[in-house]
Amino acid sequence: MYQSIKPIINREKLQKVTVRAGQFVKLDVDIKGEPPPTITWHFANKPLETGANVKIENEDYNTKVTLSETTRKNTGVYTIKAENDSGKDEATVEINILDKPDRPEGPLEVMNVHKEGCKLKWKKPKDDGGLPLTGYVLEKMDPTTGRWVPAGFVDPEKTEHEITGLEPNKKYHFRVKAVNEEGESEPLGTDTAILAKNPYDTPAAPGLPEIVDWNENSVKLKWEPPIRDGGAPITGKM
Repeated sequence: MYQSIKPIINREKLQKVTVRAGQFVKLDVDIKGEPPPTITWHFANKPLETGANVKIENEDYNTKVTLSETTRKNTGVYTIKAENDSGKDEATVEINILDKPDRPEGPLEVMNVHKEGCKLKWKKPKDDGGLPLTGYVLEKMDPTTGRWVPAGFVDPEKTEHEITGLEPNKKYHFRVKAVNEEGESEPLGTDTAILAKNPYDTPAAPGLPEIVDWNENSVKLKWEPPIRDGGAPITGKM
């Protein structure tokens, strides 16, 4: 006749695990108790079961969990529970899967557009991939060539950047990618092309001047205002 013993989970192998995305994680945990405890695993407040990339092997006094083809979705706290007629025990282990960051949060705003540049603004990604961001890569594309070329790199603390070196009256697309030690995120891009031009144009010419009065020292002229002000108030005449 066996002696009734409350479950005891061996926590020696339940140390924090950190691996790169795509690698596998294997937990091998011994459990004491009489009668042999019933063992269950839980993750994200749900029972963890054998599935596409999860394999659970329970036997008397031991449990094994293998995670294959890991992604950031596998990051979190895993809970093991053991229970028999004499009581129960519970323990946790943290698993961290390192990967590229999420793309920056949008929209990618384009402001202060002029003929040679503009200002871009975005938000930090929701997930940094488990590693500190090292910065943001900015790129521009000329729709006539379809090629993306570098447009700047900014520190991770910044979420805006002044773009320079645009060719006047050309249309451009822009995009930004977050970067950590694992690589670059998917890009966040502008929805439409941006025309590199000043917010105003050169005004149209005024009407022909007419002499309405004169004397030996001066001439008084009159003319019609230009039919187009170029998008900004006329500030003077020459």
